[in-house]
Amino acid sequence: MQRRFGAMVGAVALGFVGALGAGSSVAAAGTVDMGIQSGFYVYEHDDFTGGSTKFADTDTNLADNSWDGPPGRIVNDNISSVKNQTDRDVYLYEHSGCTGDPYLSQKHSEDKDLNNNDMENKASCVQFE
Repeated sequence: MQRRFGAMVGAVALGFVGALGAGSSVAAAGTVDMGIQSGFYVYEHDDFTGGSTKFADTDTNLADNSWDGPPGRIVNDNISSVKNQTDRDVYLYEHSGCTGDPYLSQKHSEDKDLNNNDMENKASCVQFE
């Protein structure tokens, strides 16, 4: 009786450890960081601060776009930093219609100060490539 009980406890423990291991490998293989969402994010101030908004596709005229939050604060000519969390290159252009001086934000990159690229508070168009 004692041997059978020991064998049963061992089998249960082994099964439990096996289930944990299988569960862990499945979870690890499918892990997704839910804090990072795909998109092209623009920010009102340097260092990704102030108002923000997300683009998922080309917008040729930012004059009608407002920062997230209180209405009335226009995105056009007010972008100071960007995060590109997409699989695509994204261009900012100085003028609506995607003309004028361009700025390239490569896929999976960020720029905390557009002043370094002479695009601080100048962007009027977002174009996805």
